[in-house]
Amino acid sequence: MNPKLLSLCLALSLCLTLAVGCAQQNTAQTAPEAAGTAQSAETVPSPAPKTGEAAESAPASAPDQSAEPVSGSGSDAMPMSGRSFIVEHMDLSEGYPVDMYFELPVFLGTSDAMNKINAQLAQVRGEYINLHASDDLQMVIDSMNDPNGPTREQPYVNRHPASVQSYTDDIISVTFAYDWWMGGVADYGLEGYTFNAKTGEQLYLSDLLEGSDAEIKEAIAAALLEQYPDAADAGIMETPAEAIRGKDIRDFHFYVLDNAVHIAFNKYDITYGAAGAFDVVLSNALKPLN
Repeated sequence: MNPKLLSLCLALSLCLTLAVGCAQQNTAQTAPEAAGTAQSAETVPSPAPKTGEAAESAPASAPDQSAEPVSGSGSDAMPMSGRSFIVEHMDLSEGYPVDMYFELPVFLGTSDAMNKINAQLAQVRGEYINLHASDDLQMVIDSMNDPNGPTREQPYVNRHPASVQSYTDDIISVTFAYDWWMGGVADYGLEGYTFNAKTGEQLYLSDLLEGSDAEIKEAIAAALLEQYPDAADAGIMETPAEAIRGKDIRDFHFYVLDNAVHIAFNKYDITYGAAGAFDVVLSNALKPLN
């Protein structure tokens, strides 16, 4: 072989050997650094939220609306916008086959106004118990031997549930409903009692709405026909609107809910019973109480 060519081959081989060695040394030096970086990324935790700072992945839940019931039965105090009352449940069935009870709201407090309101509501229950409860229960007893009379599986019904519709600084509004069935035609309806929360005085439509008695009754008739157009010609001796105009302003059953007056027409109040009951909402704004 040519001596010059042999020397050139040896020089190239030496350069190649040196290059490979340098590359291996650089790889060995950088690998631990990379491994250390990866290990650091795995062991460093994400920062915890500051005190009082909510985590973005856990939004606050909506408040539980069921924590403030408006009405019910039992002896537990029931808050309503910071105000409390209980609803007493009195069973009147005396063990006979009838679902018969009367509920009474009792407002907690010792003010003269609360005492006055509680006394008037207690009188409503007392009048039913003294004047009607015995006769209603006797009807159940007299029907027990009838083949179609009440049984434990299918008792008669004579329920009087109560609800607090409004309880504000100015107004307390309560309804006593009734649900009656003694084997024949069922009956149902309600009575409303609204009071000045500061004085305890019972309120009537003329205390809550602007206008004369005649104007208030015209507003009621117009609202009935607007909300129940099919009732325009219902009636036997007179139309519902005529029956409304003939009522005394203090004879209307009503309650206040969400700052609106609801007129409750029970079966037979302004038309025949088959037409059912009507709940008429007035758009008239409440006037300030004296």
